[in-house]
Amino acid sequence: MPAIKVIVNPAAGKGAGGRQAEEVRARLAANGIDGDLTLTEGPGHAIEMAREASLAGCKVVVAAGGDGTTNEVINGLMQAKETGGGAALGVIGLGTGNDFMYAAGIPEDLDGACRCLAQGRRRWIDIARVQGGDWPCGRYVGNGVGVGFDVKATILSLDKRLWPRQSPR
Repeated sequence: MPAIKVIVNPAAGKGAGGRQAEEVRARLAANGIDGDLTLTEGPGHAIEMAREASLAGCKVVVAAGGDGTTNEVINGLMQAKETGGGAALGVIGLGTGNDFMYAAGIPEDLDGACRCLAQGRRRWIDIARVQGGDWPCGRYVGNGVGVGFDVKATILSLDKRLWPRQSPR
């Protein structure tokens, strides 16, 4: 198992993750990082891949996607930690919001994020565990938790019938 596992969500950023996968590989190589890059196949797959990579001895597992991908990788790493895994989280933002990256001070540009990984820059982050509802066994969060109005607004924003296909910028 290589020291770095890069988990790319091809659906992140309205497909930007898939379109940029080879560019991510090239930028990592340009920064001296030889990692194993793998694409997710659907929701929840990054959890499984991150857990397996950490338990196999990987030192850093990189979430290359958006906040959802980062959340899944956090969950996989925390599950692995419960049984002896110890990989660190890395993040390359390919999503639409990338709120986690912003809050963690990770550069938004691909080169900057890859340089951070190459330099081994690390910082501690708080992780919370939420239980109940759809997650009776718990789910880890590293970015934010919303209840009530936040959740309703998110559900409504994801309802494709309420929004045009292309939002104006």
